[in-house]
Amino acid sequence: MTAMGRVVVVGAVLCLVAFGAYGDVITIDGDSSDWSSPDSTNDDANEAGTTDAWDIDENWYEWDQANVYMCFAYITYDDINTTPGGDYSYILLDVPPLDVAAGTPVTAGPTDIDYYLSWLMDGDSPKLYEWTGAAFSEVTGADVSMALGTGSDANFVEWRVDARHVGLPGKFEWGAYLDDGGGSADDYCPDSYEQGGRTPEPTTMLLLPIGLAALGVWRRSKSA
Repeated sequence: MTAMGRVVVVGAVLCLVAFGAYGDVITIDGDSSDWSSPDSTNDDANEAGTTDAWDIDENWYEWDQANVYMCFAYITYDDINTTPGGDYSYILLDVPPLDVAAGTPVTAGPTDIDYYLSWLMDGDSPKLYEWTGAAFSEVTGADVSMALGTGSDANFVEWRVDARHVGLPGKFEWGAYLDDGGGSADDYCPDSYEQGGRTPEPTTMLLLPIGLAALGVWRRSKSA
């Protein structure tokens, strides 16, 4: 292989590495197939042996860096029941870098909550709330979405929120919380994650122009 050929190969590899650092893209459609390798997986050890739809089995987290989304999902032991009755699903977020004062929107889980995603499962749209120092206030126009699975995924719920709405956190704690309106015991499943890759690493950003430059040299040599 010529020296120019080696430059092209190395440049192409570096370019792919740079693009590959952006992580998985999650589509919020109630389909769990794109969650094959989440960044974080957490079992709810307190629920072993139960079959209640309101008991959480696992939590999943995925950082969609390409689109600046924080993605959350959980699986219950049985199909989620969405009949009317004030059923709520929450994702609770404790973001240490922003902790000045925090409250709690629910009676279970951590009291140190800075943000929470809320969905009234009887049909209301998902919303994002932030702690303002005295109360929680809805973040109007927030880019937040969720989906409930069907068929084999009927016990699966996934969420995403634009990370810029919650301060692009690095290390944070989070949990899924289910409130079925008082019919049976609610459930809370905590997790934590240190999101060191929430922005491209400096070396990755340097590799990208190097790879592109090498490809440019190759194109010019081909057209010469």
